[in-house]
Amino acid sequence: MIGTIILLILMALPGESQPNRFGPPNGQVVVTKQMARELGLIDTTPSMGLTAGLFCAIFVLWFLVDKLLMTQCDVGYDVVNNS
Repeated sequence: MIGTIILLILMALPGESQPNRFGPPNGQVVVTKQMARELGLIDTTPSMGLTAGLFCAIFVLWFLVDKLLMTQCDVGYDVVNNS
C-alpha cells in the first residue's frame, strides 16, 4: 500500500530537463510559449486541485470496492455452522 503511494508520487513528479550524470535527455525539445501558441498546444500539466481530486476519488472507489468485496464474502459464511 505505502509502496504504491510512493510510486504514484514519484511518477507524478516532473522529470529532469538538465543533463545529469548519464548525459542530456534524449529526444527532448524545449517548447516556448510562442511555439505552443503557434502549434495550438495546451498546458497538459494537471493542476494541484485536479490531482488532489483524483487521489480522493481513487481512495473512495478503493474503499467502496473493498467494502463490496468484504460484504460478498460475508454473505456465504454461516456463523452457526462455520461453513
